[in-house]
Amino acid sequence: MSRRGEISLGDMLRAVRELAPRDAESRRLLRRALDPLGLMRSLWGEHAGEPEVLPSSEPSLPALTERALPASLPKPSTALPIEAPEAGEVLPTRLSQSGGAELPLRLPGPELEVLDHSSAPPMLPPPSPLFVPAWQTGILTAALGVPRPEGPLDVPRMVPQLARQLPVREFPRRQVRSLRLGVQVLVDVSESMVPFAEDRKQLLACVRAVLGPDRVEVQQFAGVPSRGVRRRAGAALHPFESPASGTPLLVLSDLGIGASVFSDELPDVEEWRHFAGVARRAGSRVVALVPYSSARWPRGLQRRMHLLHWDRHTTARAVLQELQR
Repeated sequence: MSRRGEISLGDMLRAVRELAPRDAESRRLLRRALDPLGLMRSLWGEHAGEPEVLPSSEPSLPALTERALPASLPKPSTALPIEAPEAGEVLPTRLSQSGGAELPLRLPGPELEVLDHSSAPPMLPPPSPLFVPAWQTGILTAALGVPRPEGPLDVPRMVPQLARQLPVREFPRRQVRSLRLGVQVLVDVSESMVPFAEDRKQLLACVRAVLGPDRVEVQQFAGVPSRGVRRRAGAALHPFESPASGTPLLVLSDLGIGASVFSDELPDVEEWRHFAGVARRAGSRVVALVPYSSARWPRGLQRRMHLLHWDRHTTARAVLQELQR
């Protein structure tokens, strides 16, 4: 069995047309039957602001409301404190029976903190590494690997001795690139290298991951290592000492390309040549990663040390080609 809906405006119009009340009392009774809440007083020809007087035998709407509400809650006529909104705050509103907007009442409960994101700094994505991440391990292995006779047996070298029936006193092995000797990393902390601070940090983490933390020695310098090095920021400077013979040197520097001509840290090309010569005489190969293209490298420095472009276009093949020249 379907439930009949509420009386609509069409029902009211049809009832007025069929019944055609002529006096005020008939209209009042018909309106009470069809429109008990008085939502369409203008339809009945009465003033919208004129209140309806109910008989004393029937309870009024405020009386019904007071009877329905529990004693602990305030009555609708009681004025509750309204909290003033902050500037720019959007508050929900509701419509009253008179058509005006009412502010929401403050309900008891814990205070909610409104986060202000207008003053928060924007979240910037981390800079992309200068080397392609997928190629970085191969590049570092090629740059820091030292040829050592630690590969498989070199059978072709043994054949002549065996053919002449000579005793083999030592088994020759093939040359392979080994990372067993570790590396000494010299990090340029000059003012001109500040834009590459995150790149230095990321590359050092990759070097430690490839070789192992116990095989990586890191020292800092400003300008050129021959002026003095330190193990960490704020430590005292001490003279540069070459690592053990055969241990490669990895230099992270712009070679003074980005330094100001008025800077005290600006190195001279002769200082770099002298440093490379000292390292080579100690048996260490110097490999420098420079974040600028080869067109800006100091002239004549490539004959003393291996310079590699610290850039996304550098590959392990290009590194090996540079080291074999």
